[in-house]
Amino acid sequence: MASVTDSQPNPTRLKQHNPTFTSQLFFDDKVTDEVVKQPDYLRSNERKVRNANDPIYGNGGHQLELSLKGTARTGFSTTFDLGINLR
Repeated sequence: MASVTDSQPNPTRLKQHNPTFTSQLFFDDKVTDEVVKQPDYLRSNERKVRNANDPIYGNGGHQLELSLKGTARTGFSTTFDLGINLR
């Protein structure tokens, strides 16, 4: 679900000079349903994968579901605390 990498092709290699955190974050299905209905959304307003059918979400991804403030029309904000042990 997440990895710490550097610019090298081997994602298990960590160098002190430039670590990068990568992960997949999730939103409540109701939020995503509202977002895709907005006129500025450039894709089809039909969703292909719901959280319940996403293999990453089903394998602990629910822990990365963000609580949002705001609306699809005006925009959302959130915070996400992250702790990384680089030892």
